[in-house]
Amino acid sequence: MASDVRWTRQAAARTPALWMLVATFGLASTGMGALLLHLIPYMTDAGFTRAQAAGAFGMIGVSGLLSKPLWGIALDRFPIRRCAAAEFVLMALGITLILASHTLAPLYGAIFTLGIGIGGVVTVQEVVWADFFGRLSLGTVRSLAQPFTIVSSAGGPVFAGFAYDHFGS
Repeated sequence: MASDVRWTRQAAARTPALWMLVATFGLASTGMGALLLHLIPYMTDAGFTRAQAAGAFGMIGVSGLLSKPLWGIALDRFPIRRCAAAEFVLMALGITLILASHTLAPLYGAIFTLGIGIGGVVTVQEVVWADFFGRLSLGTVRSLAQPFTIVSSAGGPVFAGFAYDHFGS
C-alpha cells in the first residue's frame, strides 16, 4: 500500500508517476496563472465594464468556497482519478464558456463553473499526491514537486502576455 512506503526524494524522482503528476499539475498551473492574471483585461476587452469584470472575477472565490465541501464528499465517494478528471473538465468547461459569453448572465455562469473546478484544485491535488506516494512521504515528495508548480504558475502569465503581444490575441 502506498501509505506504508517511505519515499526518499531520490527514489520518488525516479518514478514516472512523479513526473507525470508534475507535468499535469504544472500545465494546469500555467493555464490557471495566466487565466487569473489576464481574466479582467480579457473581459474588459470583450466589452464588459471593469465593475462587471470584477464582479464576475469575484464569482471564482464564491463558487470555489461553496464547492470545497462537495469536493471533500466526492473524494470520499469516488475514485481519485475521476475527481481529478472532473476538476479539470469543470475548469476547461468554464474557460470555454467564458470565451463564448457575450452577455453578463452567461459570463457569471461560466465563471461560477470555472470556480467550482478551481475549488477542487488544492483538495484534489493533495489527495492525488497522497494516493500515489502515501501520507508518510507527502512532505518529501511535495517538496520535490512544488517548485515546478510554482515556476509554472509564475510563467503562465508571462507566456500569455508574450503570446498576446506577439500574436495580438
